[in-house]
Amino acid sequence: QQHRAKDVLVTCSQAFATTPQSADIAVILARTEFDRGRSSQAMTWAKKAVAINPDASDAYVFIGGAEQSAGHSQAAKAAYQRYLQLAPRGRYATDLRAVLKSL
Repeated sequence: QQHRAKDVLVTCSQAFATTPQSADIAVILARTEFDRGRSSQAMTWAKKAVAINPDASDAYVFIGGAEQSAGHSQAAKAAYQRYLQLAPRGRYATDLRAVLKSL
């Protein structure tokens, strides 16, 4: 799994370098970094995705997760709420509603 994540990071980083306007690639990189426990790097990629496309809903999940990990509950809450505005029935919606109740 760890080797696979590194492959994803290398491949997607190269793809992003050649297509720097791809929010989708930035979100994949954010998810991969977040899954590896690297919140700061996940935040960086997620913010790049949002800068390219403010409606990249999944990016807000990783922004919120990074903010929550850093103890910034208000910023996490805002990111999660933005996700729910963009994707009220998205794959993370049910989990984020539960998280919001605990923040």
